[in-house]
Amino acid sequence: MPLPDQTVTEFIQDLIVNNEKLITMAKQISANQASTDPQDAAIQLAEHINKFWALSMRRDFIDSMSKNAVIEGVDCSVAVDNIRVS
Repeated sequence: MPLPDQTVTEFIQDLIVNNEKLITMAKQISANQASTDPQDAAIQLAEHINKFWALSMRRDFIDSMSKNAVIEGVDCSVAVDNIRVS
């Protein structure tokens, strides 16, 4: 929802920047995962996101991920399926 002094365009641009930041953070987390198994790495990414990210961040991240997205070799559909949103 736009702030009173924001246009709809500015609001959408802020959402895009925020989602890009979340994806960058997920890339950094994935790059630091110890697992070389893609399935295990996706689970580890989801566990980290569940533990340290606010609910709103998790929801925004899931909304910005396509089902076939891959981040740093991690299948995001597996990670997304394991991220809590409630």
